[in-house]
Amino acid sequence: MRLPPLVAAVLAGVVVLAAFGLWQVASPRLPQGPVPALETQSAGSAIAALREGAALPPGAQPLSLATTGRILPDGPGFRHQWPAVQATARFEGDQVLALFDDALNRYRVTVGGTVLLLTRPGNAQLHISGLGPGPHDILLEKLSESPGPARFGGFFLPSGGQALPPPAPLARSIAFIGDSDTVGYGNTAASRDCTAEQVFLTTDTGQSFGPRVARHFGAEFGVVARSGVGLVRNYDGAEPGRSLPDIYPLLLEGGPVAAESTAGVIVLGIGSNDFSTSLRTGEGWADVAALRADFQATLLYFLRSLRAANPDALFVLLAFGEYGEDLLAAHRAAHDAFLAEGARAELLILPELGRGACHWHPALADHALVAERLIAVLERHDDLWGD
Repeated sequence: MRLPPLVAAVLAGVVVLAAFGLWQVASPRLPQGPVPALETQSAGSAIAALREGAALPPGAQPLSLATTGRILPDGPGFRHQWPAVQATARFEGDQVLALFDDALNRYRVTVGGTVLLLTRPGNAQLHISGLGPGPHDILLEKLSESPGPARFGGFFLPSGGQALPPPAPLARSIAFIGDSDTVGYGNTAASRDCTAEQVFLTTDTGQSFGPRVARHFGAEFGVVARSGVGLVRNYDGAEPGRSLPDIYPLLLEGGPVAAESTAGVIVLGIGSNDFSTSLRTGEGWADVAALRADFQATLLYFLRSLRAANPDALFVLLAFGEYGEDLLAAHRAAHDAFLAEGARAELLILPELGRGACHWHPALADHALVAERLIAVLERHDDLWGD
């Protein structure tokens, strides 16, 4: 998702922004910054060090994980690609290890009052000690958007500690599906002018509107979103034939297909990339009217497919109104048709946002506003959670 029509005409950097859109839709890129990097965001009693290599100390035992987001189990860890993957473990002991094989992503690790930021760790171990006797919970949060699959090798307890069962899953769940606005593209940036590396370093999906809403309701969340993607047309017409309905079923790039998951609430925010740039010669629509008709029909088809796996879910269609009447008209028509079929659905049309983050994306204040509007919609449904 990129610039609203009302500002696109006055910006000279449209070609540069298109390059960023294509970066996210097309093939993976190589790291541009230091590999690896470890910094302390919030200091507790713990001492952290990043050590190269995968050889664990003798007697180290893997901890059982509680995970959220789309993952492919792989030994004591997992492979992943979609945003906002999380893993939690619990243990007693003074120290814990985390194993990585990932030169692509950025993470937040929280344990015992210490918060660490880990950037492109590569093939390495994160050693955390000085925690005291415990018990302790350790949380791994993926902050970045993956340009390709990566692997988290799991949490391990050196000899002398005691593994505990991981936290139980939360009873409530919300799924967020969309594009760069849902990802939280560059959302912590202080400027709209960002390099690709600055986008990477300032993207924090955990501070985007989806996780904010989930935390308010004490719900688990999953984020299936990708920058530059549209429902029928990606940003600036990039990579035709590989839009959201094509990639949504995939667990990783190229497969396998993800197992069907269920959620009490499904929030779908899509369409900004479909309508934010003019049609190019040779694209599959004669004009914007044809694009709108295709979008409307595909939106209803996609909603039906989601409802098949989540028949009792409340669906919220999140429409960014600043992207024009074609987007809004298609959303209204699909929403009305979906309701007529007996679905539970709301249409939330958002006001114009400040969009002061990278490349005119929502900044943290915008994400807070979107979360506030979503929370208000959900709180109108007294029977939403059934608890």
